[in-house]
Amino acid sequence: SKRNPLTVLSMPAKSIAKASQDERFGLTVRPVSVGNEEELSPYSFKLDQNYPNPFNPTTNISFSLADASPVKLTIYNLLGQEVARLISGKVMNAGTHTVAFNASSLSSGVYLYRLEAGSFVSNKRMTLIK
Repeated sequence: SKRNPLTVLSMPAKSIAKASQDERFGLTVRPVSVGNEEELSPYSFKLDQNYPNPFNPTTNISFSLADASPVKLTIYNLLGQEVARLISGKVMNAGTHTVAFNASSLSSGVYLYRLEAGSFVSNKRMTLIK
């Protein structure tokens, strides 16, 4: 006799192991966390790779903030010289943010971008091809 698939899903693991060959698969569903879910922040401090990369002449730089923080986003050439400052100390809310960068005044090459948000600092490389 065939069993209802929903019956198999609600069976204890030992019963599933004894199930017939046609009923080989089981599923156990358990809650991941219990409590006040609103207290958990889905964000962390993170600097993403720019997109597109390589780019000509515009690209987007995305980053995430776990907490509201003053943010500084700066572009440097490989000599370490600052070539652009996209954000300068502006306090931004927690969440994901995207900034467009237009490099039409710069020459082709590799550039570094640096995000400073509170005590978090991260650098990434990007390539401008004209």
